[in-house]
Amino acid sequence: MHPEAIHADPERLAERFQLPIDLVRSALNGVRGSLSEASEREAAAPGPLRTVPEALCRVVFGPAARWLHDLWIRATEKPLGLIAGSTVFGLLGGVLSELPGGVAMTTGADVRLRGGGIVVLLGVVLTAQMACLARHGMVRLALFGGLLNWVLISTYAITSIWYRHHTGPDSERNIVPELVLLTLALLIFAALYGAIGAVVSVLGAYSRLRRAERRRERLSRQELLERMFEIEERLRAGPEVSASPRSLLEQPWVPEVRRRLLPLSLAVGAALGLGFLAATATLETASQSAPGVTGSEVLNVAVTLVFVAAWLLGQTSIAFLAGRFSRALAPCLGFALASELPEMLPWAGHGPDAFLAEFYPEKAAALIVSVAIAAIGSLGAVVEERGRRERLLRENDPAALLTELLEIQRLLAPSRSNVCILVVDVAKSSAMKANADPYIVEYTFREYQSLVRECCDAFGGTIHSTAGDGAVAGFPSAAQALAAAKRIQTRIAEFNRRTNRLAAPFRLRIGLHQGRVVGELSEVQFAEVIDIAAHVEEVAPVGGIAVTETVAQDLEGEALAELKQPVDGHRVLVVLNPTEDA
Repeated sequence: MHPEAIHADPERLAERFQLPIDLVRSALNGVRGSLSEASEREAAAPGPLRTVPEALCRVVFGPAARWLHDLWIRATEKPLGLIAGSTVFGLLGGVLSELPGGVAMTTGADVRLRGGGIVVLLGVVLTAQMACLARHGMVRLALFGGLLNWVLISTYAITSIWYRHHTGPDSERNIVPELVLLTLALLIFAALYGAIGAVVSVLGAYSRLRRAERRRERLSRQELLERMFEIEERLRAGPEVSASPRSLLEQPWVPEVRRRLLPLSLAVGAALGLGFLAATATLETASQSAPGVTGSEVLNVAVTLVFVAAWLLGQTSIAFLAGRFSRALAPCLGFALASELPEMLPWAGHGPDAFLAEFYPEKAAALIVSVAIAAIGSLGAVVEERGRRERLLRENDPAALLTELLEIQRLLAPSRSNVCILVVDVAKSSAMKANADPYIVEYTFREYQSLVRECCDAFGGTIHSTAGDGAVAGFPSAAQALAAAKRIQTRIAEFNRRTNRLAAPFRLRIGLHQGRVVGELSEVQFAEVIDIAAHVEEVAPVGGIAVTETVAQDLEGEALAELKQPVDGHRVLVVLNPTEDA
């Protein structure tokens, strides 16, 4: 019975099937009631995925998550403002922890932050700042953030110590050297913050770059084609005039430096090591005459900080200029070793014995840091290069557009493969379906498609597309495709006897053509080899197999007969024995 019959007139159904009218009405009411109840349950009850916890999360936490995300985006639009504000917020927490008795609320509760609370607060502040730096992916923000934090924290610390000193019992003591040392110590932490922030920024930028590349690789062929046409139009339009400055890697001296990077690294590292050794030896001699905190000790700390910063900056610059980790590793390690070699000179307590005694773990740790710097610096160069490429693309630079066009074409055509295409279709399928029960049509054609798939799988074929009446399959060779075609024509007779529930039998036409396909067959929506195979199928005799001349050339010993009319410029031949048992 047709599914729409549940809405038909009961009297007409009773007359058609020669059944009592009361029985038909009862059956229709029962079916309609069941459908109505099922519809109401479907509308009222949650689906299989809408469980109570999931619905609760969607209703409660979904809007909250979106609100927090929007709040985070707005708060991090100005990263230096977020860094300054969060640092001031953390300092206020420190102020509250130092007030006598804390700050009492109207209930008398002490809201003073204890040691654990301060640690948690600082952790939250630092995490928020690092997440902000990762989102923007700009190293200069990390450096400016470290400098900004140093100014804020140093101001707070100096003011706090100065106030305590002048209100304490020992107000006449000179604390200027101690304040200078504190400021220098905070500068070390600021430099560490900048280094960590720079690493986080580079990793964030690189992660964003990788996500963009994965999104491009997941583009559909249609989207890639649209992008390709857009690039071609922009190539014809010509470059735009832009006044944007060139990046560091675009400077004319960079290629020359890259060619001499290793000897330059060794020379700069050795010069830095000699300078540091001479400066520390001079300051150590000057400080021996005055114990305690003196200006020479403060200067010694300052000089050490300067040389450490120069050591880090030098290696980072080397890795960045190298561009790739494989090219950056040797210069960075050479720089680190060259900066340590002056300590082997027998001067001011140094020498080979002292050098070897301190090689592990101090010198070994320096080499490990150099490897890490080489990795991070080279990642930064990759990010910089990608940013430069995106800028050039926005400016319609011909070289950048051509590179992008070739990359898109690579994604569109990862490989070229020679395949034999089999196209099968049911003759006069519309007449077979006319006035037939839709359930019987659905069942029978599903079974027919399963038969076609099974026969193709048996000979190494891959189904490319299917419809109700036909299918397109690809095979590695013409012999395999012909064997599958014969298997289909052979088994369709048994299918008609045992499985076909329609009044008319299945009578098939099959066409074969062989050619090259650009890309994977499963991803290609339109290909000439498929179109020609479909046209060959249309001229094939009912119950037979037709092949093009390119297929016939690979079918040795097969009995063939040529048709009079070519198809799409190809000679077409009919297989005289279209079944396995012929």
